[in-house]
Amino acid sequence: MPRSFADVVNDTLPKTVAISAPRAGSFFSPADDDDENDGPDIHGSGVIFDTDGHILTNAHVVNGADLKKLAVLTYDGTWHPATVVASNPQADLAVLKISPFKGITPVTFGDSSRLRAGETVFAVGAPRALDFSVTRGTISHPDRFNLNWPSGGKQTSATVLPVLQTDASINPGNSGGGLFDAEGNLVGINTFILTAPVVANGRAVAMAIGNINLGMALKGNDVRDTANKMLGRTGSSQSNPGLQLAPNTKKTRTSMRPPEATIVALDDGGAAHAAGLQIGDTFVRIGGEETPTANHARWLLLKHSGTAVDVVVRRQNAELTLSLSLPLDLPTDARNGLVQAEND
Repeated sequence: MPRSFADVVNDTLPKTVAISAPRAGSFFSPADDDDENDGPDIHGSGVIFDTDGHILTNAHVVNGADLKKLAVLTYDGTWHPATVVASNPQADLAVLKISPFKGITPVTFGDSSRLRAGETVFAVGAPRALDFSVTRGTISHPDRFNLNWPSGGKQTSATVLPVLQTDASINPGNSGGGLFDAEGNLVGINTFILTAPVVANGRAVAMAIGNINLGMALKGNDVRDTANKMLGRTGSSQSNPGLQLAPNTKKTRTSMRPPEATIVALDDGGAAHAAGLQIGDTFVRIGGEETPTANHARWLLLKHSGTAVDVVVRRQNAELTLSLSLPLDLPTDARNGLVQAEND
């Protein structure tokens, strides 16, 4: 007899967690006014990655947190002290660590590259600190890229990784939680939502907080590969090619091609400089894949970290192919903000 959807969900719940990551010096959290909360305040969500006790979540859930108070709530109601193993803000992915416990069960990854629009998915997380909440929806689009979200009054890139779009309800507190297919396999990490603007005097002045069925999740395949790199299992999760990119604007475009990724600065002695790249070069392809935006280029540089990859650049209307050796740097620099918070 086939399992029901409820069976799948309930088998999946023990593989998920809620996360308490209070900000250093903060006096209020979304859970402060929750009378039912008898433990630490909940700020985000996560999934169990392996039987060693590694937990996956978004980097923005733990960045700036007081690491002495970092804790993970498992489905059995137990709070576990947690540490940050690595954080990669560029990908918006972090790996935490708790002590393994009896019966610990990691998620099983599905193949996110095979997802199609219309497939059933469900999200597990802690929206508004309501731990282990489940919402159901579909894949609205299997491949979004270069999406921005409002931060500090300006639009910033949420992640360089490509994302899935889903109409499963995702709200503040769902960040870092799992997006699962109908069989209970992890296909994404819920990361951010697009919301409606608050309009005053005919102009947008802020973004409303709330779900309008435009949720975005990091693709499971990329999450797994990046996490393994962050744990030092398959090389590096931090590509440091020694260059700075800026996307072309409409004013600087010289052809009908979409805006691409132009180098605006180089580190002397860096990998890009050694490969023969120059300021003003525009990436066309990296590893055979097109780079229509700077974020595409950043993602492909991250994807190929620890390898030598062929890059095609446009220089003075001619295309050149160069070999770029990306270094094997474990993401210690990505933890600087976390270490600072820990030492405060």
